[in-house]
Amino acid sequence: KLNLKPGLEGEEFINEFNKVKRIQHRNITRFVGHCHHIEQVPVEHNGEYVSATVEERALCFEYLEGSLDKHLSGMIILYFPHF
Repeated sequence: KLNLKPGLEGEEFINEFNKVKRIQHRNITRFVGHCHHIEQVPVEHNGEYVSATVEERALCFEYLEGSLDKHLSGMIILYFPHF
């Protein structure tokens, strides 16, 4: 799910998505598609309900079963524990 920011609207988003989905590499999961949903929802504001537009976008990737390190090839995986 994407956080919407300026520059991710409409045609620009579709163009960027189409560029990225053409990338093919054995260590990159493949993009399958994307979803765009707009909904009007009631929101309380200063004690009254008003209508607000909620817009969501999500990218869909291929499903890889198991641990990611089992799917990566030719890479050294480093683990840095959180302090």
